[in-house]
Amino acid sequence: MWHSKSFVILVAIIAVISTLALFIYSISIRPEFISLSNIGKQHVGKVITTEGYLGNYWVKDTYVQGRIQDINTDANLTFYGVGDALACFNALNPLPGSKLRITGELREYNTELEIYLQQRDCIQILENPNINISISTLLSNPERFSGMYLSTQGSISSITYIKNATTGKLAGTEIEISDAGYVLSCIAYNVGVYYDADGHALSKGKIVSIYGIFSYNEHYGRWNLVFTDEKAICIIGAFSQQSSAFSQQIP
Repeated sequence: MWHSKSFVILVAIIAVISTLALFIYSISIRPEFISLSNIGKQHVGKVITTEGYLGNYWVKDTYVQGRIQDINTDANLTFYGVGDALACFNALNPLPGSKLRITGELREYNTELEIYLQQRDCIQILENPNINISISTLLSNPERFSGMYLSTQGSISSITYIKNATTGKLAGTEIEISDAGYVLSCIAYNVGVYYDADGHALSKGKIVSIYGIFSYNEHYGRWNLVFTDEKAICIIGAFSQQSSAFSQQIP
């Protein structure tokens, strides 16, 4: 009888020790979280987790490749996903400007670091695009925000309704907004934008917030914000000529 009880106790102790050992092992192999700005060649070959804002990316039949960016620094990292990671990315279908958490093996390719994604659920969306960046920051570090959905604010300097040179039909609307001496061209293609999302008429001097994709226009050789229509623009105030300051009250 005593031997039977001793055996049961021994089995229980072994079970507890085994469970504890598995728990400790699971912690030891858990991917290390490393911020984008701290990732270096010393981490090559390790499985890591990091976070950043999704920039430009390309989805092909067998892989997805893109970039995540720290919007507060120049730190960024290329990611390359195949198999289950590609399926995960396609299922999530994140918009550029979304904040992502990704887990994969850090590799070096052509002297550049990239994170290689293979596993299911290796990509998580932490935030949908909701970043607000000043015009001065955008134009001072444009590559940092290339391809992202974002919003910015400024005073309307001019509104131009673009016509097709051949047909004479409306080809789009260009709204230039300025802030702190910086000017940004905001373009809506194939649509005339006369009002904001709330039906207020747009005019020079109105302060607006515009949401769109920040990108480089090869034809004009400049960075601009491409937005869809009046739903992407909102008047948030008017520019005071006397005080040279923004007023946050809509007249």
